[in-house]
Amino acid sequence: MRRIQYIWLFSAGLALASCGESAPKQPDASQKPNETVMRAAPEEELDSEVIFVLPSTVQVGQIFQEAGLPYVDGITLSTDAVGQFNTKASKLLAYGIYSTDLSYCVLNDQNELVLRQMKSLKSLADDLGLTEIFAGDQLFERFEKAIGDQDAILELMIEIQERTDSYIDDYDLGEEGVVIFAGAWVEGMYIGVKGADPSEQSAISSRLMEQMTILENLLVALKEVSVRSNQLSGLYDDLQGLHKTYSNFEEVKNAENPIDAKVSLTNLHELAGQISTIRESLVESNKDA
Repeated sequence: MRRIQYIWLFSAGLALASCGESAPKQPDASQKPNETVMRAAPEEELDSEVIFVLPSTVQVGQIFQEAGLPYVDGITLSTDAVGQFNTKASKLLAYGIYSTDLSYCVLNDQNELVLRQMKSLKSLADDLGLTEIFAGDQLFERFEKAIGDQDAILELMIEIQERTDSYIDDYDLGEEGVVIFAGAWVEGMYIGVKGADPSEQSAISSRLMEQMTILENLLVALKEVSVRSNQLSGLYDDLQGLHKTYSNFEEVKNAENPIDAKVSLTNLHELAGQISTIRESLVESNKDA
């Protein structure tokens, strides 16, 4: 069995901009959201380790923010639902979902909801044995005090991501990291299609196309996850189906670069329907997950 090491590509997420406000400084502006998000280990290492570089949950939120996605009240997962996730797989997926929701709400200055989502994340972290991520340096207390200061909140979110990276690497939890990202990716796509303004379909379309490249890499990563619960197997099959739908669009098949494909409004409706179904399957039932 090959060891999975995953790395969140969080540096690009520092370049967040919301409602015309200035963003925190980023250490490396050369990395763009749609650049390489996965790299395999050198060929001689393939028998022992595969490294997946995935965009951070903050960056996922940025992708649709740049497309002019407006805030839609009630689109995120209710924080009251946090107690319904009763298996490890469902909790990992929920951790990813709430992470994306948190980014979405921070970008849109939904301060009261941001605090509730942070509490949900901390609760899930405790349940998953990830308490160390939020322990020390009064991280949660600092987060509460920073509410209302978007730059400060974003910096703390990056710190949480860095802590998560370190914890997952230290304890060899790459597979758990991939599952968390899967939940985050699905939620980002869900927010993108459910909150899209019909008059801005071209902008949303280009962002969806970018995400399909990430989906290809996510499928490779999920396939390496050794634990095959019913929910994870179902998610893998659903995501494969989504990628197949996208790949079979004539616009995509005929495009030199699929990211540049001009997908029709009808196509977007088909993708949106599948994405919504996948997201609902992650939150509506956790039996035998």
